[in-house]
Amino acid sequence: MQRLTSSLLLALLFTNGLLAADNPSATLAKELEPLKAFVGKSWKGPLRNSTPEKPVIDVMRWERALNGQAIRILHSINEGD
Repeated sequence: MQRLTSSLLLALLFTNGLLAADNPSATLAKELEPLKAFVGKSWKGPLRNSTPEKPVIDVMRWERALNGQAIRILHSINEGD
């Protein structure tokens, strides 16, 4: 029973952390407030060596991290290809 309770608690904490990371309206550290407009948004753009025959696209997603003490910028090139 204790093992089940521990597993449920761990799952709840993990899920809460994921939801907070995706919530751009959640609080940020005072020093990060100027960047709040970027959090929760994604941008897409071609890289310099991209060609019409072989496009290379960078997708950048800004996320709240470390309980609002950091902002994580996740890059994906060609959506992971």
